[in-house]
Parts: sequence; C-alpha cells; structure tokens
Amino acid sequence: KNNKIVFALLIILLFASKLRFYGLEIQSLWVDEISTWYVSGKNDLSEVIATVRASRNEATPPGYFVLIYFVEKYVGDSEWVLRFPSAVAGVLSVLVIYLLGRRLYSSREGLIGAVLLAVLWTPIYYSQEARAYSLLLLFTLLATYFWVAVVRDLALRSRVSTYEALGYVLSAVAASYLHYFGLYLIGLQGLGALLLGVRR
Repeated sequence: KNNKIVFALLIILLFASKLRFYGLEIQSLWVDEISTWYVSGKNDLSEVIATVRASRNEATPPGYFVLIYFVEKYVGDSEWVLRFPSAVAGVLSVLVIYLLGRRLYSSREGLIGAVLLAVLWTPIYYSQEARAYSLLLLFTLLATYFWVAVVRDLALRSRVSTYEALGYVLSAVAASYLHYFGLYLIGLQGLGALLLGVRR
C-alpha cells in the first residue's frame, strides 16, 4: 500500500511539474514582474531593501526581492530564470499539501489535496510568475503543517517537539517576510496556539 501511495504521489508531482515548468519563458515579463526585476536588480542588498521600503507599488516585506536579488546576481535575469523559484515552490506546495492532508486525516485525503492543487488554475498561474505568491503558498502550507503538530503537542503532551517547533519558526519567518498576508496568517496561528495554552 505504501508503495502505491508513493507511486501515486510521484505521478502527481511529475504532472504538477509539467504544468508549472512548461512555457516559463514563452511570455515576456509583464508590469509587476518587471517591477520584481527592477527592484531586485540593484547593485547591493541594502539598496534592494531600501527600494522596497520606499516603493508605493511594492507594499510587501523585502524577503522575495532579496531572494531574486541573488538569483539575478548569480544565475541571470531571463524570464525563465526569474520565474524558476516560483515554479519550484509550486511543485513543492503540492508535496506539502499532501503531507498536511496526511497529518490531518490520512494519505487518501493528502493525495486528493495534492491532485487538486496540482491542476487548479490559480496555483499554476502564480507558479509561472516572478512574484512572491507561489512561495507564499509554499511557506504558509509548511507553517500550517508544523503548526498542527505544535498544537497537538500542546493539547496532548506537556512539551513541544523541538523539530516541529523549529520547522514552524523557520517557515513562519519565511512566510512573514514574503508577504503581509503571510504575517497575518502567522499571527492568527499564534493567537490560536495562545488560546489553547490558556485553555489548558
């Protein structure tokens, strides 16, 4: 049974990869992607951060632009290269939603979630765009995956797993620095864990 699940998940991930990586370079950068290219293409990292903070068009934390700064500096700035991190994040999101579904319910529900995320239009669209949204999806899913474990530990045991806590902190920080929506979600998760702790 485990072999069948692994095989099914691999097929889903391959299909998700096909949908996300095919044609990454076909369309030219559009307005928001050009903004990504411009902001991240500064001479040094401090200038990138300062530009994000001063920009009215980029009302987001600087995390994504810092990532793309290193991509442009060490890999290149073609359409395919700039969109590559989003495509990778899109595929990894399919894997993480499987893990989250399995943690909450079972492998069956995890596979259903993975199939849906693999073929839905919006996640595919943002996986082919040089913007933060695909990475935001990945790290909010990761934060939720670890948050569920932390909450269960708080509810059923007297101590939280160090591995789960560290995973949550890292993914929560990443989500918060990618977009303010990520920060809002992390705040809600923290509030939920706090209320559970008070109830105990």
